Amino acid sequence: MTVDRTPPNPTSLDLTPADLTPADRAHPNGTQPSRTSPRGEPAEPGHPTRPAPAPAPAPAVGQGAQGTPAHADADTRADLRPDPCLKGAPHCAHLTGTTPTPTPTPREAANRTAPAAPARPATSHTATSHTSTNHTATNHPSASRTPTSHTPPSRTPTLRKASPHAPHPAPWVAMYHSVADPADDPYNITVSPERLDAQLGWLRRRGLRGVSMERLLEACARGRGRGLVGLTFDDGYRDFLDHAVPLLHQHGCTATVFVLPGRLGGDNAWDSLGPRKPLLDADGIRRAAGQGMEVASHGLTHVDLTRADDRTLRREVAGSRAALADLTGRDVRGFCYPYGHADPRVLDAVRAAGYAYACAIAPGPLTGPLALPRIHIGQRDTAWRLRLKQATGGPRGRTLRPDHAPLPAAVTA
Repeated sequence: MTVDRTPPNPTSLDLTPADLTPADRAHPNGTQPSRTSPRGEPAEPGHPTRPAPAPAPAPAVGQGAQGTPAHADADTRADLRPDPCLKGAPHCAHLTGTTPTPTPTPREAANRTAPAAPARPATSHTATSHTSTNHTATNHPSASRTPTSHTPPSRTPTLRKASPHAPHPAPWVAMYHSVADPADDPYNITVSPERLDAQLGWLRRRGLRGVSMERLLEACARGRGRGLVGLTFDDGYRDFLDHAVPLLHQHGCTATVFVLPGRLGGDNAWDSLGPRKPLLDADGIRRAAGQGMEVASHGLTHVDLTRADDRTLRREVAGSRAALADLTGRDVRGFCYPYGHADPRVLDAVRAAGYAYACAIAPGPLTGPLALPRIHIGQRDTAWRLRLKQATGGPRGRTLRPDHAPLPAAVTA
């Protein structure tokens, strides 16, 4: 899956000063290098690095290229332009502090020897419309006008206050995984509680509210999805209950957690690089549901369903839905494809199991409520990056559309 690396346009970022922390001001776009996720999920795009300039040819002793002094660096030489007032003067005239006399052309030499034309006397225009005041236009103070210079607009990025009446963008879905210390995070799936707190605060300051997928799709079906953002947490880590749920309540949000009923109380053994993180057990899943979070299926054991045989596919899809319904006593409406991988055969199995919706990442040609796109959110997503991901979500096909309306779900509880 390809990752959009379109460089941000800083002049189009509509941010408030409250969006920026001291760390965000120091590194607004993130400066860590890009890494490809071995899990098959989209790697976080790193900040594009500036290519090294091509080596310039060796200048003559004491002088650089095009008359530039040898001590001037490459960037200075590249930015120098000939002064239009000094025809024939070398480009280094402003660096040396002296202005060498240019060699005059024959026409300029003739103009210098020709006598100057006498100055034309100023014409006195006397006002004739009012006979009682005999003010001459040339003697009036307002007659002399000094031309004003035009200053081009600054291209420096500015922080503009978000208008509360500005229309909200199309609804979109944020994809999280673990909420813990991101120091050891080879797959870029972990955000710290402090970062999640800042990201949820950014949503609320912009008039957006994070909700579960079930509530988001119901609101979209009624035409009231504007201003809502779906919040999803994959894999069902125990830190969702320890760290994410309190922050979600603090910001007035809900979320959907996709769990693995075949690995209750286990860990993420499918991640070969680790680190090992504990998963929710049966009691933790019931507690998350009791605190207003939607519990949905991520399969039984987190396998790539596009490579599974038909029997394994049915067990992972239909079996996990039945197990979660027995565990929570509630209907299970949502599914999330492990690794984000799906194809038409897997979609047919999800539809046959009775799910109302299913989340992917970048479903490509797959469309409809069983192939919902999401936007990955990571530790390096500061206010600048969140605004950019929100602004580019529509053109990249990462926002919800009318054809994403949920299907009627089969009753499982």
